[in-house]
Amino acid sequence: MRLTGKAKEQFDNWLTSAYQASEHAQAFKALNLFYKMPNSMQWGAYQDWADSLGINVEVFSEADYPDVHFDYRITEKKAASFWGRATIAEYTTRQEARNAAIESLNELINQNK
Repeated sequence: MRLTGKAKEQFDNWLTSAYQASEHAQAFKALNLFYKMPNSMQWGAYQDWADSLGINVEVFSEADYPDVHFDYRITEKKAASFWGRATIAEYTTRQEARNAAIESLNELINQNK
């Protein structure tokens, strides 16, 4: 669940934007700490960043008893655009769907933004 290319550069700038130039060392520490966090803790920051770009990233569950499956959806708030999976019940865990959502967001940003 790692960003690459333009997406990583944009995210790192967004994450450290709260720090002043004189706090460069603090911003560097914040980035290092962030990337050491478990994926589940990074997820919220990725969602907030996507929100700031006008992109909604969501992971949802679909119950098909006795099984529960997970999927994700990525939509642009300004348009009726849709990225992501068109099918439901693709992943067996929320973590798999979450990681797939971030990979798709990474691809979207690197191709379009």
